[in-house]
Amino acid sequence: MNEQQIILTLATKIMGWKRYGETEFWHGENGNLFDSSFWNPIHNMADAWMLMEKLRQRYFCEVAMTETDDGYWHWMARFIEVIESPYQVKTFKAVENEAPRAISMAAYKLVA
Repeated sequence: MNEQQIILTLATKIMGWKRYGETEFWHGENGNLFDSSFWNPIHNMADAWMLMEKLRQRYFCEVAMTETDDGYWHWMARFIEVIESPYQVKTFKAVENEAPRAISMAAYKLVA
């Protein structure tokens, strides 16, 4: 799946936005139209943070810098869902070189 398809999935399944026909415009939460080319959570931290804000209403959210097996530091994003009955924990995690990408990929794993 390419980046644009991932962004479209995040916009529709997490943010709840709807496309305006076959155009590049979406309806936001307030009903206003906006140009989708300006929203890119994979490369923009402010847009990735919008995902975090939306997801923290239902999931435990964590973003941290972590050292991986290769000895380098990377960004790790994790969303954790706790299901009460029967008690289960589902974790959606991504480790990437950049924080916005880690957040976006973990969020994508959650809805894919």
